[in-house]
Amino acid sequence: MKKSLLIAVVALACSTFASAQSFVLDSLQQTVNSLPESVVYSNGLLRNLSDAQKEVRVRGDLFGVTIDHDVAICFGNLCFNIYRDDDNPYERAPYPMAGKSTEDLKMQIVPRLVEAVSTPFFTVFDGKNPADSLRFGVVFNISSTVSVTDINTVASVTMGPNPTTDVVTFAGDLLSSIVGVNVYSMDGTLRRVVGTNGSSTITVPFEGMASGMYQVMLSTKTNEAYRATISVVR
Repeated sequence: MKKSLLIAVVALACSTFASAQSFVLDSLQQTVNSLPESVVYSNGLLRNLSDAQKEVRVRGDLFGVTIDHDVAICFGNLCFNIYRDDDNPYERAPYPMAGKSTEDLKMQIVPRLVEAVSTPFFTVFDGKNPADSLRFGVVFNISSTVSVTDINTVASVTMGPNPTTDVVTFAGDLLSSIVGVNVYSMDGTLRRVVGTNGSSTITVPFEGMASGMYQVMLSTKTNEAYRATISVVR
């Protein structure tokens, strides 16, 4: 597994951002380590550098993905499944992206309890000008040996209030290395994705979410994972 992960990382270094023109991808989690029990995400920010609106389409290459893992890509809250055979980006509606705009981009793996290293590649391009494109990939290391630390055990990080009715704030120097914050319901369903900006403070909103328990998963640039269990009361 370590050998295949190294090969995939080298391949990413050779391909990511190689063909960028109008599109730039910032804050991409290029390697994600996760347990096989839940949906796994890699977060990034897609920017359209041009003044013109783009009809964004995406092509997926799944040659590096184990057959047991399902793949999707999400622009904001709009997600598209990527198929292994005969995947045609023109069968999916284009995603309109205004000039000089930024959009949350999420790459998704459903591991279905299967441990493996999967490396999907994606090409984001302008449907009106396919040569205007950006190719990138993400290494998903799905393993039961991935370590997830309860953030309450990290002395340098504070968190509260918990229980909460609206927001929970995390604070501490560790937070500046966080690149992904996902909120899950206890059945493993992704409920919210929170952007980060390198600050030592992260505020996670819970407005509009029902009473109950939620898991907040925070991942760092060095592929460490932290978890917090939050109680929402109404």
